[in-house]
Amino acid sequence: FITRKDSPKVSEIKKHTQVNVSFSNPNNVAFVSIRGHAEVVQDKDKAKELWNPYLKAWFPQELDDPNLGLLRVIIDGAEYWDSASSFVVRVVGYVKAAFGNASTLEGDNKKVNFS
Repeated sequence: FITRKDSPKVSEIKKHTQVNVSFSNPNNVAFVSIRGHAEVVQDKDKAKELWNPYLKAWFPQELDDPNLGLLRVIIDGAEYWDSASSFVVRVVGYVKAAFGNASTLEGDNKKVNFS
């Protein structure tokens, strides 16, 4: 992640490196939660790879901005939830489960440990 080295988040991470990064795609009913440890790094090649023109609002000197840094997350573990079911199918599943007729959701949930 591209970040300002003087941001409150960077100060926080320097004191407590443990982080959680989450991503959700409600349209596809997919969710990911990643836990790990973060560190601030300088990597001009990676910054160039991640750069987009909108970042100029925070980094007027672009890739040469002295306050540009990267947050690297070393992953300890992750969990994801994925369901191909439509909203209506999930609601019907909840109702059936409430009456003991079926499981609540069909889908996928996995935990992965990297440490």
